[in-house]
Amino acid sequence: MAKDPNIDRKIRESFESAEFKAPEGIWQALDQSMSAGESQMDQKVKDSFEAQNAAAPESVWEGINRQLTIDKAWKGIDSYLNRQRLYRVLGRVAAILLLLFSIGWWWSNTGPSKAIVDEPTPMHSEEQIQKSDQPQEMLAPSELSHSPINGNQEQPANAKEPSFVLSPISGGNGSKGIALHANQQIGANADAEQVLLTEQSSDDAISQAELELKDWFDLGLEMPSLVLMERDFEPKPQFRTHPKTRFKAWQMGLRYSWQRDYLSNSLFRESLDPRSLVRSNAVYSSAISAELYYRLNPTWSVNLMWQQSRDWVFHYNTYEEGQYVDRKLELNYRRIGIGLNHHFRFGPQSKWPVLSMGVQPYYGFLNQATEAGINQTGSYTDAWGMELRIGQEWKSGDLLLYYGLATDFSLNNLYKGTDRIPADFNRTLYRSWGLYIGTRYGF
Repeated sequence: MAKDPNIDRKIRESFESAEFKAPEGIWQALDQSMSAGESQMDQKVKDSFEAQNAAAPESVWEGINRQLTIDKAWKGIDSYLNRQRLYRVLGRVAAILLLLFSIGWWWSNTGPSKAIVDEPTPMHSEEQIQKSDQPQEMLAPSELSHSPINGNQEQPANAKEPSFVLSPISGGNGSKGIALHANQQIGANADAEQVLLTEQSSDDAISQAELELKDWFDLGLEMPSLVLMERDFEPKPQFRTHPKTRFKAWQMGLRYSWQRDYLSNSLFRESLDPRSLVRSNAVYSSAISAELYYRLNPTWSVNLMWQQSRDWVFHYNTYEEGQYVDRKLELNYRRIGIGLNHHFRFGPQSKWPVLSMGVQPYYGFLNQATEAGINQTGSYTDAWGMELRIGQEWKSGDLLLYYGLATDFSLNNLYKGTDRIPADFNRTLYRSWGLYIGTRYGF
């Protein structure tokens, strides 16, 4: 040390330099100043000092590079998995909606309307009953044998017509009674015709006579007594269909909804682990929305929805310094949506109530985001999602009351991220289910 009074300064400068290299001759000076028992200490000091400038093993850099590659690849894998999860959810929602709309369409369009038949009271039933009580004159076989069979031959003026000509048909009401009585008369005359043919075969005087047979149906039509009058037929049924339901094309009203909210983020997912110190609490909220409906027809309508304020809240407790601390994440949105609705009755005969199903995409404008009392609006973004409804409608005049069940879910990540925390590290989604009731007025 005495040989170089500035050795301490040089050691300090060399230690603080970027090259971590001692000045020339310093180690020889240290070796000369040390005793025999400390002869190996200078070498140890030299080795430890120069080791600061040694390069790291190659395996260290390979491990770091591998970890960076994994982190970079995991971001793409996580984005792909999130998209696949979204596709599955959208596929299930689309399948449920298609099934519900198919059932509604089938229910409202199948099954013909049951006709209401007005059956007027027959006016001539008593007349037919009175005529049926009168005795009918029958021809003897001898008289029938001398009567001509050919209907085209002229008959004497005083000749008696067969019994089915003299008496009105009273076998039954309408065409069924006429047909039954005509068949009975045709059967009786067929027997008489057989007897006449037997007598003619034994009589030589008329053995050469040619018998001309005529169809009894044509013969009956030529007889005045067999001419079917209009009153002999049953009256045609008169069908009366249900009057079409009148509806106003435009409807305006208010809807009140009450729902159970789920704002899912990294803390919420952590609270699902029973070993976690984070606890999530149930959150219920309500909102009022204004709606304008346009009825395309009695079964389909479109609507426009506006909500001035809608709160999405995540209420949780976290363990800090030996105790649970109450925290809240509150997102406030203004929402606008356009929906499509299907209205159908429970059956072809029913009028009210009407079952209603609707799907409504919406877009939410972020008003404010606060967490633990600190404004976090810059860390969150606007929302877009879907609302599904199913319920009933009751109508009285131009006023309509409707109520039912609704579910709501966002389709994008609400967390925008910061310089320190990427958006994928705190993926935030919203979903809810609840009840709604509202009223609309048609104009």
